[in-house]
Amino acid sequence: MNLFIFLSLLTFQTLAMDQIILDKHDPGDYSRREYAIEMLKLSLEKTIKRYGPYKITYSRRMTRNRALVELESGKISVYDAPTRQEWENRTIPIYIPLTKGLLSYRLLLITKANQFKFSNIKKIEDLQKLRAGLSSQWSTTKLLNSIGGFNIIEGNSYSTLFSMLAVDRFDYFIRGVNEIFGELDNIKNKFPEIIIDDKILLHIPMPMYFFVSKKFPLLAKRIEEGLLAAIDDGSFDRMFYKYHKENIIRAKLKNRTLFNIETPNISKNKKNTSSKFLLNLETLKAIK
Repeated sequence: MNLFIFLSLLTFQTLAMDQIILDKHDPGDYSRREYAIEMLKLSLEKTIKRYGPYKITYSRRMTRNRALVELESGKISVYDAPTRQEWENRTIPIYIPLTKGLLSYRLLLITKANQFKFSNIKKIEDLQKLRAGLSSQWSTTKLLNSIGGFNIIEGNSYSTLFSMLAVDRFDYFIRGVNEIFGELDNIKNKFPEIIIDDKILLHIPMPMYFFVSKKFPLLAKRIEEGLLAAIDDGSFDRMFYKYHKENIIRAKLKNRTLFNIETPNISKNKKNTSSKFLLNLETLKAIK
């Protein structure tokens, strides 16, 4: 093969359109994941010059466990989720926390009728006496079960957890600061009895990453390069604050009692813990 043909093929392979397949989101879940999809698009836009155009298509709705199987087979390309060691082992994780650590700060959805149960909580053991509702497939659920001490009622799907809370199947539903206000806005007409507790802030360190199928290592490289470029030019932060600044302000973090929950061995990765990638609580409290 002469040099001209080799370079032509190399250019074609490098600039061929990336066909990126994502899972199709549940309609009630879309607003939660819209930010991650937009961040993915941002990373791909930043790398068009080097890697060429891209096209995003959608597969079908699936559980998180099913998504991992589909990633391994290459039937979907990328999935965003809080990290778990199993996912890091079976996919290519992009070790850049998509929410800058905001997902680690959790508030509680409760009902008006049960608000009195939370007014006198002074220590984490007081909270553990109450019933927490979480999905059976979530990383938070696996983590809290492994730590022990929490009384967890597991639901089969994200959407059913709201109705379970409304009928007192459990006392509180743990949600990220980046999630909870949009969710409450979406359900308030259907479940007017559900409110946000205004006193408790949980810190459960759990970064959210993009996980890429091992079938597409070049795509993983592209996404990482694009995210790093977005961090360097400030567009990552602009996207973050566009989606989350209002939620951070609404959370009134200064007025809450913080409970730290340790997460030993949640990830084998120890990189990307600097202020370039993560926001600490004092920084979050100062946002206006």
